[in-house]
Amino acid sequence: MSVFTAHKESAAETPPGAVLLATKEDCPVQAYRVGDHLYATQFHPEASPQDFADRMAVYRASGYFDPSEYAATERMVLSASVDGADLLGRFPALLGG
Repeated sequence: MSVFTAHKESAAETPPGAVLLATKEDCPVQAYRVGDHLYATQFHPEASPQDFADRMAVYRASGYFDPSEYAATERMVLSASVDGADLLGRFPALLGG
């Protein structure tokens, strides 16, 4: 599954009792669950490529990417294939809905 991440801060470990669901070298805690109904993500399952391209314009000079690489980064983002909406669509079934 591919999703967008855009955080300069991250958790190094899960809270006590949490179950780690997704990890990545740059951000060891990408997603976790506490109990049966609380899920936390460090990534953005709701964002489309266009949503992120729009965010890039706002945060252009905030340190997420090299501003001189804006056009190339925007092209890469807009051509990305992400399926986070599918992930969000699974939650009602997990929660009994």
